[in-house]
Amino acid sequence: MVLQQRINALGELGSRLESFVKPYLQWEDPLSDWLEEGDPVLLEACRRSSQENGWFVPSNIVHALESWSEQLRADKLEQWMSSYPEGTTQKTVGLEMAGNIPLVGFHDLLSVRI
Repeated sequence: MVLQQRINALGELGSRLESFVKPYLQWEDPLSDWLEEGDPVLLEACRRSSQENGWFVPSNIVHALESWSEQLRADKLEQWMSSYPEGTTQKTVGLEMAGNIPLVGFHDLLSVRI
């Protein structure tokens, strides 16, 4: 997959995250349970995260998803990557990510994968 394809795919992810979090931005009780709107797979992942880690309250997860939806736009990704030459060789990289904040390791994954 070439760089532009990866940028386009990540831009699509950003659009989907934005669509998912929109109803939650006007949410009156951000500490209550999840609404029944949005992508069922993402909704279930958010529910499970909240249930399995008491620090992952819905409002924190929504905030993380909203932040990433704003950053995962093709124009922003293209601007970011314009400072770097496109790599020509593949490498194996290991990542060890923290789990104390929702999506805290996503930037590490993005930096390696893009």
